[in-house]
Amino acid sequence: MNVLFIGSSSVGPRWIMDALKSKCHNAHGIFTGYEGISLGENAVPFFPPVKDKYLKDKGVGIVGITVDSLNVENALLISKNIKSNNPGIKIIWGGIHPSISPEECIGYPEIDYICMGEGEYPMLELCEALDKIKINGGHNEDTVIKNIWSKKDGSIFKNELRDYVDINTVEFDRSNIYYNGIFTGRGCAGNCTFCCSPYLKKTMESKGRYFRKRELKKVINEIKNMIKSNNQYLLSQLMRKDSLAGKARLLLEIYKYNTSPVRIKDDSFCLDKEWLYEFNSSFSKHFKRRGYICSARVNDITEKVVKSLKEGNCRMIILGFESGDEHYRNKILNKYVSDAEIYKAAKMLRDAGIPILGQWMIGMPGETPAQAVKSLKMSLEVGDIPQVHIATPFPKTKMMDYAIELGLIPPDYKLSVSSIYQDYTMVPAESSSIFRLIYNAFKINSQPLALKNKETIFDRFYNEVNNKKIGEILLKDIQIS
Repeated sequence: MNVLFIGSSSVGPRWIMDALKSKCHNAHGIFTGYEGISLGENAVPFFPPVKDKYLKDKGVGIVGITVDSLNVENALLISKNIKSNNPGIKIIWGGIHPSISPEECIGYPEIDYICMGEGEYPMLELCEALDKIKINGGHNEDTVIKNIWSKKDGSIFKNELRDYVDINTVEFDRSNIYYNGIFTGRGCAGNCTFCCSPYLKKTMESKGRYFRKRELKKVINEIKNMIKSNNQYLLSQLMRKDSLAGKARLLLEIYKYNTSPVRIKDDSFCLDKEWLYEFNSSFSKHFKRRGYICSARVNDITEKVVKSLKEGNCRMIILGFESGDEHYRNKILNKYVSDAEIYKAAKMLRDAGIPILGQWMIGMPGETPAQAVKSLKMSLEVGDIPQVHIATPFPKTKMMDYAIELGLIPPDYKLSVSSIYQDYTMVPAESSSIFRLIYNAFKINSQPLALKNKETIFDRFYNEVNNKKIGEILLKDIQIS
């Protein structure tokens, strides 16, 4: 079977591609769209939108599309156009949106199948079932696969979910791509109200352990293979350069890559402490010239953890602070971390020389301007490099339920690609200008020069304000000494 994958936000299909190739199926992708219709930006390790000629030339039988809640409209348009040009191709949707909204997704006429949850073995079984139907004239082999819902003869077949996959039995396909990310595990320890992980954990609570770590030896070997694969890719690009300047630039890129940190993509990298200590000891021995960047929860930062991170040459750690207001952070967002814990963790990391990339949100339901200013103040005090995000209400999250309860969005609210750029969806209109100013101050704060002089930030912030009342509100809460 020839399978082609389209997506832009998840590298999940790369595990599926490896599973398919291991059983002699052909897998192509991941492309960001189809014939000019895109699900997202053309970023590494994704390829530009695929042409219809490619589907025909390769004899593609199944197109798998990774769908999140922001790109449903474009995913549906792509599906319609593929079906229009290739009626015999089967369309399957996977990813987060089909997993949390299966009834909606299977209801679209153009969609033949949806895959909920992890897709390595369901997709493999689907390909084998369709091959069997094609060769032997079978009929219902594709309607009984766990994790997959299917449509046939006007009926919808809703199959049960399977157990979580043993992540030591699956591999990431790194062929023909340049990608510096690695997953050492799956799952997240958090129950944050702005994320759909709590919903997924609840629907799968009888299917095994949600949070899983890979065997250390497999992780170290994959990092070695990743470095080798990325260098081979860069060298192949070097051979294609005709000009001396082009070759020089690529040689510089190769040098920079071989001293750049590995990007560990886990949500809760520091949760399993014993695994972490063993990893850092092993990583420092195998990759002396490299470091890594990881994500963690503030709750997991201890003196021993920081010492281990330093041993492994952690070059930066991403921490989700979200809000500077302790009550909102814990009672509304379910972060369960105190101000004192945040300041303590930040100090330990600063003292160890490990930069913090802080994650913040503003424009959350029920959040006041004073609470948003607390986030800006805390960011300056912990000394992070802040990334601020405008809060977005995602389906099957408690944040969306809360926004509906407060009357900030309608019960039938739908996301789109533009939703993340809309002006404070969950903020009352009369407060939007204040939140916009706070957002701009955060952006100024993220600039290296501004980090050295916090008074300058607020000078610029205040000068942007023509409304004295707004300025008084902000400066009262900030209280710079």
